[in-house]
Amino acid sequence: MLGLQAYASGSGSSSSSDDSDQEDTTKTTKEPTEEELAHLKPLADSAHSVAKSLQVCAAPLVVPTGQVETSRVVAPTVNELSYNPRYEEMFAPVAGPANPFLTQQMRAPKNMLTGFVEAAHISDFQFENQRKTFHSYGYALDPSVEGG
Repeated sequence: MLGLQAYASGSGSSSSSDDSDQEDTTKTTKEPTEEELAHLKPLADSAHSVAKSLQVCAAPLVVPTGQVETSRVVAPTVNELSYNPRYEEMFAPVAGPANPFLTQQMRAPKNMLTGFVEAAHISDFQFENQRKTFHSYGYALDPSVEGG
């Protein structure tokens, strides 16, 4: 910086006079006044300081994952899921308005895609016997009729 000041104030003399000019400029350089350094000092009144509003929050407040119970909605038309939903999520009632074009059979409550499945008490032998009979002959016994 001092070299630039000497260059600007110099008259373009020879190199021997440049050395003497540098010595003169270092001797004539004055200390900066308080007015010149005022922009480097902090403000005395912190109420009007902009530093408070410009502070960087390196760690903002966030909700940690795994601590909040989030329920994800599974659409009934989805064929493939990219996560393993819980039972409550998988079989939750469908949200939204009722479809007026559904038949009564389509509106019936279902716990499976094909209908409502109830627990049945039947032995494995009897089940396989009726399944093979139906597969071979096209008929089977009606399980709702009690035999007497």
